[in-house]
This record gives sequence, C-alpha cells and structure tokens, in this order.
Amino acid sequence: MSQIVTMPQLGETVTEGTILRWLVKVGDEVKEDDPILEISTDKVDTEVPSPFNGTVSSLLVEEGETVEVGASLLELDGDKTKTNDTPPKEEPKKDNIQDPNPDVDEVQNPNIVKTPKEKQNLKLSPVVRKLAVEHNIDLEKVQGTGKNGRIKRQDIEKIISSGQGVISTEKIAEQLPQEKEKETLTKESSNNISRLRKRIAENMVMSKQTSAHVMTSIEVDFENIEIVRAKHKAKFKEENGFSLTYLPFISLATISALREYSVVNSSFDLENGIHEIHNHINLGIAVDLNQEGLLVGTLQEADSFNLKGIARKISETSKLLRDGKYGLDD
Repeated sequence: MSQIVTMPQLGETVTEGTILRWLVKVGDEVKEDDPILEISTDKVDTEVPSPFNGTVSSLLVEEGETVEVGASLLELDGDKTKTNDTPPKEEPKKDNIQDPNPDVDEVQNPNIVKTPKEKQNLKLSPVVRKLAVEHNIDLEKVQGTGKNGRIKRQDIEKIISSGQGVISTEKIAEQLPQEKEKETLTKESSNNISRLRKRIAENMVMSKQTSAHVMTSIEVDFENIEIVRAKHKAKFKEENGFSLTYLPFISLATISALREYSVVNSSFDLENGIHEIHNHINLGIAVDLNQEGLLVGTLQEADSFNLKGIARKISETSKLLRDGKYGLDD
C-alpha cells in the first residue's frame, strides 16, 4: 500500500520549510521514526522522522526546494502502521472565514492583486515579513503564487532581484509628518543624549549585526542553592566583605554549559573563512548605573575561578564600574 509523507507543522506560525538534505534514497527501507530528511524553517532546522514503515518509492521534492505545510514530500510502499503525524489545520475563526461565493473576477484570476483590506487577513510567514521590511517591499503590489494567492518567499526574492515593488522614497516621505509637525514634536520631546548613551546605542547596533540573537526559557529548581546561600551568606560576607548573591551560581552553571557545548563559545571570521572555538570562557557582567546607563564588565577567563573567586570578581567589577574606575582595557 502506497503512503505519502507530507510536510509537518513545525510550529504555530510556520507555514513553509526548505528541504536541506534527503537522508534516504529510492529503494531504502525505513521504519517508523527513522529520520528521512533535514528541513529548515523560520523557527528551527531539524530532522523529520518517518510516520510509518515502508520502502521509499519516490522523492517528490528536490533538495533546496521550499514547500508549504501539508505538501507531499515522499512516497513509501508498505503497510501503514501509523497515521501521518501532521496535525490537522486549525479551523479558521469566524471573522476570518472566506466568502463562500467570491467575486467572479477573483475565481477567474487566482493571482489577482489583493487590496490592502483583503491583505490584512493574508497569512505571511515570518521570513516573508522580514524580507519585505528589510527591502522596503510594498506587499500590496505583490502577486502571491502560493495557495489562495499567499505570498511565498520565492515571490519576495524574485521582486528583490528585479528591483520591482520597492516602496519609493517619495511614498515613504508622504507617510512622514510634515516639517512643521516634526519641528513641534521635536521641541516637545527632544533630549540631548550623553556620550555614554550614544556609545551604548552604537554597541547595541553593532551587537545586533555581529552576534546571533536567540532566546530560550528553562525552568530551574533553585531550592538547594537557596538553602546553601541562606546557610552561609552571613558568614561569607563577614569573612570576605561582600555578599553572596545568586549571580555567582548562575555564572558557574553558564561556564559548565559552555564547557559542554563549546561551539556556543565561538566566533566567525568571515573575511578569512575561519570558525574559532575559544579555549577560555569570558563572562560579561552588566551593571546598572542608577538608570543613567548600562555598562558591561568582562570577567576574563572566568572558567579558572571557583564560586568564591567568581563572587569576588563580580563584586570588584561592579564597584569599579559604578565608581567610574573601570579601565577600557578591562
């Protein structure tokens, strides 16, 4: 019996994915949960497992091809032992239900350009939105080639390469307030920024351009650490002259994780084509200057310190930063 493996839904907002690499070929026998291909989406790059047993009879898409959720990927011959893992698509909300009797012109021309009002309900993948913003693409002028006229990544990339559909500077200017209005707003809300805040802004932009920004949230049970800290904090401060906070414990955990996953503690030299894994672990400690700014001091080779040593370095670095005595070379 022939079965079709389809593109799974790999996240609530994921609408498409790109085939990175096939892990099987025609004639291979696969079992349920065996990885069959690698796929890339806006959210994650991951392997896709087979939902059932069988023999590969046909690969239905090429490597590098971008397909929508639910698209056919691979055909297997064999007994179906498990239904496809692709979850059913959510029913559209009542206020988003399409007119069962669309206009004749829309039926005859599925690629008709949507009006701004119609495009408000058009589903766009995050990568499409990002590309459109980065390249000033006027989505109102884009004819989607996807299902129901949905705009796909290839549509945006085609416009970028051709230079069409870009919002003109005149149109952008029309959307800006008039000079008089701008002047009034400026007088009411402008403030001279300090050299520190200017430098912070410059560094934030540089960080955005040169560092990978990701966020993960993990729940951790801190009960045992709090028991230890509460038991020793009074004596610790008496002997060392500074408090034992949570930060040294978090720093040790970070160092432990970076040792195990050293690739995270690395950098790219794009000009020379080098990926460098750093031997030592330096930690940045952010210190608030009473809401006047935020400075980050570096704990050089933090992996060489124990808990007390890290706590001491954090205390010393924080004091130097607040007193304005932190050296530029530090």
